[in-house]
Amino acid sequence: MIRGTRGAMVGAVLLAVLEPSGAALAANEACFDSYERTQRLRKEGKLVEASDQAAICAADSCPGMIKSDCARWKNEIAKATPTVVFSAADEQGKEIAATTVFVDDRKVADSIDGKPVALDPGSHRVRFESGDRKTEVTVELAAGDSNRRVAGTLAPLPSPPPAPLQHRRIPTVSLVLGGVAAVGLVSFVSFAIAGRVQQGCSPLCQPGQISAMRTEYAVADVSWITGLAALGGGVAFWVAQPGARSAPPADAPRPQAMTLRLEASPERGGATFGFHGSF
Repeated sequence: MIRGTRGAMVGAVLLAVLEPSGAALAANEACFDSYERTQRLRKEGKLVEASDQAAICAADSCPGMIKSDCARWKNEIAKATPTVVFSAADEQGKEIAATTVFVDDRKVADSIDGKPVALDPGSHRVRFESGDRKTEVTVELAAGDSNRRVAGTLAPLPSPPPAPLQHRRIPTVSLVLGGVAAVGLVSFVSFAIAGRVQQGCSPLCQPGQISAMRTEYAVADVSWITGLAALGGGVAFWVAQPGARSAPPADAPRPQAMTLRLEASPERGGATFGFHGSF
C-alpha cells in the first residue's frame, strides 16, 4: 500500500511538471512558426501579412530572442508598408462617402472614412462602387509610400432607355364615320350649288323650279348635319379607344390596309354619291 501511494504521488508530481511544460512547448512552436513566416513573407513583398506574423512572435509569451527580433521587424515592416487614403466623387466633384472599395477584387472598406489602409507594394486594381455607379483605377505603390491618395470618379447613373414609340391606331368605326362625314360635305356643297342655280330663276320661278330648289336645299341641310354628326362620332370613337400602344417590332406583320373610295355620279338636278371600302 505504501509503495502504491508513493507511485501515485510521483505520477502526480510528474504530471504537474510536464503539463505546463507541454503548453509552453506548444506556445514556443507557434512563436517559431511566426518567426519563420515573418521573414519569408517580408522577402516576398507581402508586408501586410508579414506585419501580422511579426505581431504574433513579438508577444511576451515568446522566447526573448525571438520576441526581440520580431518586435524590431514589426517596426521596420510598418515603415516600409505603403498606406493609401481612398476618396470617391461624382462627375461634379461631390464627395460620395457611401462607397465600397475593393482592392484586387477583395473588399477593404464598406465606406470611405478618410483613414489610411495598408497595402503591399506593387500594382493594384482599386474598384469603387456606390449603388449603380462604379469605376476602377490602377495604382502603383512603392515601399514607404505614406497616405497615398487614391481617388475615383464614379461614372454617372446610366440613362434610362428611350421609351418605345407610341401610336394610336384609328378605329375602323372612326374611319367609316370619317368617310361618311366627307360624303356629307361633298353632298352638302353639291346640293347647295344646285339649289343656288335653281334660285337663279327668281323672281319668275315656276312652281316646279321652286319645288326642286326646296328639295335641293333640304338635302344640303341633311347632308351637312349628317356629315357633322358622323365626324363627331368618329372623333369620339377615336378618343375613347384604349391608350397608346407600344410600337410593334420591326419584323411584326403589318396590319392589312384599309381602303376607302368615294364615287359620285352626276344626275339631273343633282348627283348621286357612293361610299365603298375594304377592310
